[in-house]
Amino acid sequence: MFLTAGQRRADQLTPIIARAVAQCGEAAGTAEVFEVLRQWARERRAPLIGMTPEGVQWIDANDEQKELTKDALGKRLKRRAGADRRR
Repeated sequence: MFLTAGQRRADQLTPIIARAVAQCGEAAGTAEVFEVLRQWARERRAPLIGMTPEGVQWIDANDEQKELTKDALGKRLKRRAGADRRR
């Protein structure tokens, strides 16, 4: 698969964020979606592996540990909403 200019490859976290948004409802805010992700991190739902005081820990496609903060989630949700409007 080739990406054209301006396209980005989805990471391991994108599908689980989409599921969290779907569970909360499309109009849900960052705080609601973040709480669902925190709950799933406690349950260790892949790719989520735990929590830190600042965010949710997850494992990327290269088996590297990453962290998603509430601010970073907010930015992802804004990009997602912008992409949905362009469709």
